[in-house]
Amino acid sequence: MEKLTKLNVFSFGKNLVKNHETAIQYLKGLHNNLEVLNMAENPFMKAGGGPATPEDYKNFKYYAIEMLKKLKYLDYELINAQQRDLAKQKYNDEAQDKDQNANSAADDSKNLVDQELRIAKIEYTHKMIERIQDEFDDIQKIKIISKYQDAWSNFEQPVDELTTKFQTEIKVLSKEKQRYIVYCDATLRKAELQAEAESIEKI
Repeated sequence: MEKLTKLNVFSFGKNLVKNHETAIQYLKGLHNNLEVLNMAENPFMKAGGGPATPEDYKNFKYYAIEMLKKLKYLDYELINAQQRDLAKQKYNDEAQDKDQNANSAADDSKNLVDQELRIAKIEYTHKMIERIQDEFDDIQKIKIISKYQDAWSNFEQPVDELTTKFQTEIKVLSKEKQRYIVYCDATLRKAELQAEAESIEKI
């Protein structure tokens, strides 16, 4: 699902989801365009083995509404302005904290992953295929088709392997180049100092 950046309708009702917060945070982390979500009749809606109380269900709805801000429908019901206000009052602070933590972690991860690629001047190869696909609306439309996902899965791993191989080879060459540059700089500096010393002796 990580590749479905244009996903806007998703239903996994009558499933085995035991913790709605974990599920919602997972969906939030996908950075998609989710507008319609159904999570009805999952185990988390049953408190102590029985049906969840109306208050439990309200808390679930408010949590989903505030964390997934693009939602328009939840469990087949239109989200109204009053529900959005109540959700914001109840979970806004938590949503902001999670957003800040996610942004910080993403920045750290990007810096760690891309540093050697930037030095080698091949940072454009990081998630290159995904970025190319994201530029075309037609590809976004067919991504939701299961046959497309099945077909792409046959190529995804080989493409990733070839990309990683290319990146590794270029990074090795880049490091060798950097070592050669350092060696040349040191050799030139040594020659300059020697020439300067010889000039001083002649004077």
